[in-house]
Amino acid sequence: MEIVSVRTQPVLSDGRVKTEYLLSSPVTREVLYALSQGSYENTGWQYLSPTYCISNHEGLQISGILKSPVIVVESLPEISIGIEDYFHGFLSTIPDSEKPDWYPLVLIQKSIQYLKHIFLRHK
Repeated sequence: MEIVSVRTQPVLSDGRVKTEYLLSSPVTREVLYALSQGSYENTGWQYLSPTYCISNHEGLQISGILKSPVIVVESLPEISIGIEDYFHGFLSTIPDSEKPDWYPLVLIQKSIQYLKHIFLRHK
C-alpha cells in the first residue's frame, strides 16, 4: 500500500496539524488492526460504513471511514514531520487490499453519456 497524495492544513485552533492521506487502496479491518495494534475505537457510521479513531498519549489521532482510502491524522506540530516518514515505511509493508469498486460510478457516467447522445440526436 502506498500514499498517493498528502494534503496538510495549517495549524488548527488547538495548535495541532491536520494531514489527510490518500492511500492506494481502502483501509480494511486488517489494515486498521495493524495500524492501531488492535486498539482502535469505532466512533459511528458515515456513508453506511463504520468510522474509526486511533489515539495515543503523544497527541496523535488517526481517523477515517472503513473501506475508504483516506485517513486523517491530527498531531502536534513537532511530531508531524516524522509521522509522514513513518507512514511511508509502515504502509509499504502492507500489500494493497481490494481496489475500490468504481463500477456504480462507471454505470452512471455511461448512462449520462447515452442520455446526452439521445438528447443531441433529437435536436
